Amino acid sequence: MDKFAGKGELACAEGDGIIGPDGNLYVTNFDPGRIDPVKGSRDSVLRYNPVTGEFMNVFIQPSEILDGPHGLAFGPDGNLYVATRFTDSVLRYDGRTGEFMDVFVESGSGGLNDADRLIFHNDGLLYVDSLETASVLRYDANTGAFVDEFVKSGSGGLSRPHDIVFGPDGDLYVTSFPNNAVFRYDGETGKLIGQFVAEGSSPLEYAGKMAFGPNGNLFVTSCINNMVLEYDGQNGKYVGPFVGAGAGGLNGTTFMLFYESK
Repeated sequence: MDKFAGKGELACAEGDGIIGPDGNLYVTNFDPGRIDPVKGSRDSVLRYNPVTGEFMNVFIQPSEILDGPHGLAFGPDGNLYVATRFTDSVLRYDGRTGEFMDVFVESGSGGLNDADRLIFHNDGLLYVDSLETASVLRYDANTGAFVDEFVKSGSGGLSRPHDIVFGPDGDLYVTSFPNNAVFRYDGETGKLIGQFVAEGSSPLEYAGKMAFGPNGNLFVTSCINNMVLEYDGQNGKYVGPFVGAGAGGLNGTTFMLFYESK
């Protein structure tokens, strides 16, 4: 995200970035200062051209209800859903205009505390990781009603999960940043399988965003040492640095995505 820094009043690209149905890049502007004495909160969602990095517009404007935006996901209905860390909720916005629609997951629903990432899965459920309770919660993808605690709090030593992703094998992978590991859970039951990326097995420091790449391997951002690390997608063995420390001025690596230009 260094390419886009400073454009469109981007204060902090700590949260998430996704490609929308329109082919553009949406980035959460997570304001580390929370409230600017002159401008007020700058928490927002910004839109960019994913090829050139050109700033397009503020897609979701700052508002009182948007407090600590982190995870982003376009739902099956085409609308944009935003996980908010400081209100412990998921907000829904019109996927074409960015206008606020409603609070989709109510504050604290099911024990949600510090909502971080979210995924709509093909089972008709919305998965949200709860940072402070070290768990993954599920909600009805149509109504936002709480369903269950899919990954139990602290399961297997999970602590402060910063990302969740379903792998090609159908299992759920969850980063655990205090112990610098990636945990793997059964994609149907939520039961612990084990540490896919074992603690201390690589230079991983502050495990953040992850993605399975085109080659089938798992890539994880390492925030403290400003790297993106690559792991074997079958066994979790460390392959090596995919993006070297500080490459291109990279500082504080918190999210990434793979984009195939057409």
